[in-house]
Amino acid sequence: MRQLFEQFSATIEGFIEQSEKLALRVRADVRAYIALLKIVETVEQGAAPHLVLSLAHDFHAPDSYAETLIRELKLRHQLLCEKAAAEGEAVPRPLPELVSAAGATSLIALRSLFMHYRSLIPDLTHARLVVALLPSKIAEPAGFDEFVDSLLAHDFPAPWCHHMRFIIRTEASAEQKGAPAARSTSFTPDLSDAAIEQALEREVDDATRSVPERMQALLLSAGMDVAHHRPDAALEKYRLVAGFHARLGQLPALALALNGMGEAHLRAGRTREAIGHFERALTPSVKAKDLPSLIPVTYNLARVYQDSGELQRAYDYYGALSTLARAALSAVLQLICHTQRGKCLTGLGRRELALREWEAGAELAKGSEMPEQELELLTLTHDLLGELGRRAEQRPIRQRMGELQRQLEVHR
Repeated sequence: MRQLFEQFSATIEGFIEQSEKLALRVRADVRAYIALLKIVETVEQGAAPHLVLSLAHDFHAPDSYAETLIRELKLRHQLLCEKAAAEGEAVPRPLPELVSAAGATSLIALRSLFMHYRSLIPDLTHARLVVALLPSKIAEPAGFDEFVDSLLAHDFPAPWCHHMRFIIRTEASAEQKGAPAARSTSFTPDLSDAAIEQALEREVDDATRSVPERMQALLLSAGMDVAHHRPDAALEKYRLVAGFHARLGQLPALALALNGMGEAHLRAGRTREAIGHFERALTPSVKAKDLPSLIPVTYNLARVYQDSGELQRAYDYYGALSTLARAALSAVLQLICHTQRGKCLTGLGRRELALREWEAGAELAKGSEMPEQELELLTLTHDLLGELGRRAEQRPIRQRMGELQRQLEVHR
């Protein structure tokens, strides 16, 4: 897997350094998109002498997208000026008048902003402005392609975009429109399960890599086996990884290997064996006080006890998981705990406590601006109040649910 990531990264870095192409369109599914974000972030952190503008805003329509980018670039310029003034450094020159000129189209304003950021590079001999347009959602792929084509249109011998490189994420499922435009190329990274499995096998067998690196590849390979319903193959690999880390006293890695063994048994339908391995995994993760291993182990125990109908135990483990979620500053995980603790309580006949759990979760979701999760928790509360015959208490909840549904529709 590391090899695939390194190859992907080399393609991006090679594009930035080359001098013939202006734009690289990366056809990326969700998995490749996450990798692309990480690669661009790495380039941005070590980009000298280049200046990188990474823009990960969703695309809904050309005009609204352009206006969003313009606002973002103006804000970044303001922050640059404030930072320079606070540190006693030279303040960047003002934004060009064309950015805010009456009658200027959004494309003209956007190009002017990119040219302004390029002017902030002190020496263009070996440096470029790298613009990464990386929308996580593209509502209209054809409209996004047309927007990009319009933005990048230029004339010789004095193109507006000289010393610039554009990295553009497009949907992997979008139809390919013939040949790439002039000075543009495309790339489709292969991060499919099959490609990842082959890469992991090569890394496990690669004698030039260190043993810990090969064990990490073996751990990931075992996880792929679990995902693809090969529990026995996964168990064999997890045993090797667990033995290696046990001998070295590497407790967090040992906990993850034992947790993986539990997941393999669970995939094979061996619930009691799974619980045994999850409980064994708790010991090294607790001893190490290691959140990255404690969280998945505790979550697995909560989930398996809940699925087995042992609701009090599940409730207790979700409580422990909620504590870990707060320590990890994870609102998403806390909301999962509120939701599932409430379900456990209803199964235990403690419906008033379930209502309190879901109400607390809805407040957290509202404060964290997570409307989908708030709507889910309010729906659970509303339905339980209906079962209890408390119709009057349902009315304000139903009103809030309607507001959330309308809000979510607008953003779809």
